[in-house]
Amino acid sequence: KYNPYQAIDLIETTVVGTGVITVTTSSSTTVTITSTTGNILTGATVTGTGVAGGTTVVSFVPSTGVVTLSQANSLTSTNVLTFTLAATQTTMQDVSSEKLPDGTTNNPYYNPNFSGDPQYLEDKFVRFSYRFKFVDGEYSILAPFTQVAFIPKQDGYFISGDEEQAVASTIVDFMENKVTQIGLQIPLPDTKSNLSSKYLITEIDILYKESDALAVQVVDTIQVSTLSGSETVLEYNYLSTKPFKTLPSDEIIRVYDKIPVKAFGQEVISNRIVYSNFQNKHTPPSGINYQVGATEKLASANTYGNAKSRVEYPNHSLKQNRNYQVGVVLADRYGRQSTTILSSNTS
Repeated sequence: KYNPYQAIDLIETTVVGTGVITVTTSSSTTVTITSTTGNILTGATVTGTGVAGGTTVVSFVPSTGVVTLSQANSLTSTNVLTFTLAATQTTMQDVSSEKLPDGTTNNPYYNPNFSGDPQYLEDKFVRFSYRFKFVDGEYSILAPFTQVAFIPKQDGYFISGDEEQAVASTIVDFMENKVTQIGLQIPLPDTKSNLSSKYLITEIDILYKESDALAVQVVDTIQVSTLSGSETVLEYNYLSTKPFKTLPSDEIIRVYDKIPVKAFGQEVISNRIVYSNFQNKHTPPSGINYQVGATEKLASANTYGNAKSRVEYPNHSLKQNRNYQVGVVLADRYGRQSTTILSSNTS
């Protein structure tokens, strides 16, 4: 059976600007335009006839109409190009506060009809995961948990009078979780419409775990029969609600299904098939040639990979004065994992 191996994402990509133009003159990496519909912004993705995949806008000069592209393309003056700029933002929001911390600016995410408990997550560091239930009643292993869903009030900044109050009381009052709504982006193995027919999945459990607790709890169960469409990501809005069920301990410690890769012996004993001399996992390589380094986080958040570090986890970093050793664990879609493989690079 399929076992989820991807963690839930706490970021989403939205289109913030589009533009459609007709090229008047062009070279391999630049085009000249006379008019636009919408905006052409640096970093926008370019699509159209003759455009190579992955082409983006490097620069745009409105006075001359010259657009510089990131790579060579086969364009003519009759091509119509579409420019799309997508922005990545966190799905962790404070939707219960009408004003921002300055007390005057309206909160753009405020929802007057918010049905959750705005104080529930204030003193909690929670992580989320998910698992699948199959048609025969069995469950998959738990998917990897997210990082802690926590953004401090005031985004962690001292504002007027906070420093003096903190010095006098030794308490930083705003270091509480401001998040009240979280859009969980759950990766699926296939489209929503194919989950039941191809993978025999009947339910998806949304799992919740607090940092100071051993229990893993269920906050909601989604019936696959209610899902349809070609999307491969399921978005679930968590509204600061309490879990309704706790998983038994034997479902928490199970990290993979011990299904043999192959068996060298097979017998039928008392109407049961018995395997012997089986291989329960693939033999991992003795080493992998790789190097690991630590650098500043990537400045641009235009691409999904960069946004993971800048947007989803802006304050996460390596600790100083530490020696780290990094290993690689190979896993398959059924939850089987290799031992930790260290680098064979000695340079």
